[in-house]
Amino acid sequence: VMLDAPLAPVAVARKRGGSCVCFSGKVSEPFGADDSQGEMLHFRVDVIERSNPLPEPTEPTTFTTLVLRPTLTLLNAVPIKNLIVECANGEGVARWYPATIPKMTGHNFYCSSSNRASLRAKLDEEGAWSKMLNIRLDAPPTSASSQTLELSAVRGEGSAGGLMEIIGPAQVRVCCPLWFVERAGLSSLGTLRLTNEDAILPSADGLSLLPADCFDDPIEMTLHTEHSGQMRQRMKMPPSHDTFSWKSSAGRLNMCLQTEDVAPAGVLGARCKVLILRPRMMVTNSSSKDLELCIFGPGEKTDKKPA
Repeated sequence: VMLDAPLAPVAVARKRGGSCVCFSGKVSEPFGADDSQGEMLHFRVDVIERSNPLPEPTEPTTFTTLVLRPTLTLLNAVPIKNLIVECANGEGVARWYPATIPKMTGHNFYCSSSNRASLRAKLDEEGAWSKMLNIRLDAPPTSASSQTLELSAVRGEGSAGGLMEIIGPAQVRVCCPLWFVERAGLSSLGTLRLTNEDAILPSADGLSLLPADCFDDPIEMTLHTEHSGQMRQRMKMPPSHDTFSWKSSAGRLNMCLQTEDVAPAGVLGARCKVLILRPRMMVTNSSSKDLELCIFGPGEKTDKKPA
């Protein structure tokens, strides 16, 4: 066992009838291992030294702990659907190791025998693969080590802006920093869909994932109604707050978009923002009596019937 290296790869070969473990400073085949009888797994080992002071004249006792870890731990902080990931050895080995990672969970990979790995991802089986990302497993967890990727749920449809972040030694988190949620009660009028250049963005359970350039390039919101067809609103997403009017069969809908931060504790530590579509004004009756409400627009007569 090499105790002078802070991180040393470890190779494990599964064999029929048991396992054979070999600790070394580099990956090597254990004695008697046969690739045809098992798959080579790779680990990392952390060397932790701790001294226990004792009363004089006894010298302090030093304890050394070896901690076995997977070569890569990937966290899925995407709030909808499953994240399909394939990982490959960073040394150019032409073999992908697939994994399906449910939302807000993690997965351990044992496929890399070096400090580099290659990753690609998509949302669900029907999505298109993102570009291949090459990462250093020993890179520091800084913004400079983060990489962007496009996450697709359906091949040929729109993609969401994803972010792959290094959060620790051999630890990676994939997230979508920008979300969209409808809280305006439009479900009573029809179905709302978000599109980018006529391509439907990934969505599920009332939550849509936005592309990274939604603050600069317009996103189209389409409300599909049963009687009035389609109502469209094309606009850039506001970084903080914005209001707009939407003409509908029920009249002019005065709406607002508000941007709020998502609590990092709920998304595995990721920093995400959610854009919430709300009515421009909402009245809540907290009294014990029924109220009759009548709203007048500019220049309107005051003989309207209460709503």
